[in-house]
This record gives sequence, C-alpha cells and structure tokens, in this order.
Amino acid sequence: DSPPMPLALAGAALLLLAVREVPFEELTWPHFVKFVDRYGAESLVAAVRSVDAREVPDFKRRALQHFLGDDEPDFSLVNKECERAWFRADAWIRSVLYAA
Repeated sequence: DSPPMPLALAGAALLLLAVREVPFEELTWPHFVKFVDRYGAESLVAAVRSVDAREVPDFKRRALQHFLGDDEPDFSLVNKECERAWFRADAWIRSVLYAA
C-alpha cells in the first residue's frame, strides 16, 4: 500500500537528511521501508540524531521546503501509532530545514 503523499515525502526527506549519500532514485517510499526493514528503526533514529542542521546544504533545504510546503500535513490520514511517528518526523524535518 502506498501512504498518503505527504507521508511518503516525509520518508524521502528523512532519507535525504539523515542517510549519507542516498542516491536520488532511492528517495521513495519503498526505499524508505526497505531501509527501515533492513537496518531497523533504531538505525534510522541514530542517523537522525547524528544530523547537524548547520551542515545541511542550502540546496537540500530549498528543495525540501518546496516539496513539503509550509502547511502542516493532515496527520489524521493514518492510524494513531503512525500519526504520532509522522508528527515527530515532520517536526524534526522542519526544525532542520528552518535552523539558522
């Protein structure tokens, strides 16, 4: 099953920001799921924690800001467990994108 597009974009954003040298063609929901299945959620969390927002290149910030937009996603499109995780991921992504 495909998730709502904003959730798929959040997965791609997590890969782009937290996983070094991810090829552009792998910035998809199936690759996000494959990453989590292969390495575990703990690895993704560790990768997220290691991100220094000051080191994110401006071109990545601008691209992700464009794709994610300014409006908060409708988190209610998914079940409660997924909703909480998506909300946290979205908050982290936006904090990185708008860090000075």
